[in-house]
Amino acid sequence: MTQISTTSVRPQALAAVRREFRRSRRLADRGGWSARRLREQLPRVALDEALEILLEWRGEPRFDAGAVAWHSRLAEHAPQLTLDDAERALRALERLGGPSPEVGALALRALCERYRLEAPASVLDDWLTQRQSFGGF
Repeated sequence: MTQISTTSVRPQALAAVRREFRRSRRLADRGGWSARRLREQLPRVALDEALEILLEWRGEPRFDAGAVAWHSRLAEHAPQLTLDDAERALRALERLGGPSPEVGALALRALCERYRLEAPASVLDDWLTQRQSFGGF
């Protein structure tokens, strides 16, 4: 399957979105991105970049809205996604944000690999490796 590219946005606009995401991670008000803002901005970055952002938001109020927004992006990038796999992805995202993040990451990585979404699978591999090296497992 072919991955769908990000929404066509001028390179300067895409760079601005990335800077805004990075800045939002450093702000004291970590819950500043509303669900509406997430729906507007996450489609402007690549699926793997959106997943990196989502992983950094674990434990924050905005994680849930980000997970839902990312799930809808997953459906765009995997047009053959079955209803069962869509449900598995939601459960994996829920675990990713909860007390079993590694289990969620492994399940989500398996789904990404199944649908040949190599970049998001690689993000999850890197995240799992980092967690393991810091004693996360």
